[in-house]
Amino acid sequence: MWIGIAILFLADYISDYKKCSKKLKICSILMFISLLGGLIIYNSRNILLGLFIVVLLRLTILKREKIVITTNQKLSIAFIILLIILLSQRYLDTIHFLSNKSFTNSTRYASWTCSLKLIYDSHFLGMDYNLIQQKLNECYLPFNNFELKKFKINSHNQYLDFLLKGGFLLFFTFIWSLFIKLKETLKQKEYLYFSITVLFAIAFITENILVRQYGIYIYFLCEILLLGSIFRNKNHSIYEVEKC
Repeated sequence: MWIGIAILFLADYISDYKKCSKKLKICSILMFISLLGGLIIYNSRNILLGLFIVVLLRLTILKREKIVITTNQKLSIAFIILLIILLSQRYLDTIHFLSNKSFTNSTRYASWTCSLKLIYDSHFLGMDYNLIQQKLNECYLPFNNFELKKFKINSHNQYLDFLLKGGFLLFFTFIWSLFIKLKETLKQKEYLYFSITVLFAIAFITENILVRQYGIYIYFLCEILLLGSIFRNKNHSIYEVEKC
């Protein structure tokens, strides 16, 4: 996640590529290759997919604003995407898995199915945090999966996690906060914050980002740095100097 956020910050910093000096261009390219290589080595499928969706959304925004994208830029993006798919072993493994087995045999299917069952049993009101993992483990027994028995698999979905812990009220509040940020960032053309919010929203589908320390740190660090860009306080404006 940290690497994905770093790539978005780097892309925003060099967005006006033509005005950058030659040294800065070289350094930026090397940094981008290094960060992207790190994602491929770590095989972070959800982050790579999230970045791909962010790129598509940004291209759509550019097209709407009638900003021309050169053929070389389009080819570069297509080449990078193809390179990621070919070099990322987990993408190849996933394609092979889906072509030979059903998704219903995966741990992800089991965790999502059991989480939804617990949410329904709790009447969408949430349940005792200390009982969630125990209930999930009991639900996993019929699946007869080695990984489910060996590891304590959680819901693997941040949205389901909120429904499990806080019910519909916590889930709705969180979704509403994401919607407000996406709406305001588009309205005010704060595309870095928009891209980061989209990346998090996609990552939340496959991982419980906000139950781990690194996830909490990076999420709230981005909020601290960028929230003021859409909800400005005139008394704290950095563009104005008050006369004494």
